[in-house]
Amino acid sequence: MAPARWIAIALFAVGSTVPGCGSDDDGSTDVDAASGIDAPMACVLAAAPLACTIGNDAPCTAMCGGAYCYTFGQLPNPVCTQPCTIGSTDQCPSGWSCNNMGRCRPP
Repeated sequence: MAPARWIAIALFAVGSTVPGCGSDDDGSTDVDAASGIDAPMACVLAAAPLACTIGNDAPCTAMCGGAYCYTFGQLPNPVCTQPCTIGSTDQCPSGWSCNNMGRCRPP
């Protein structure tokens, strides 16, 4: 058999099985997942900055699971921070801002 024919047979075999994976078997329209955001943020840090030591995120993660220690250029000491969506105002502690690197920055 010519190689082109084997390719055609293989494509047909794969193509005829794929459509069966996308259909709804029981006709139900129920959805298992909640609508909206996939996972809400675990928490928001306290408004008062918590000093920390670079390389030791333990005090930060004790407050919030996704928090970490970071040194901001114009602050004297590293502080706990957390990721945020650039431009958001609701993912950071009160009075903090989300900087252009996606980190909550204290005032």
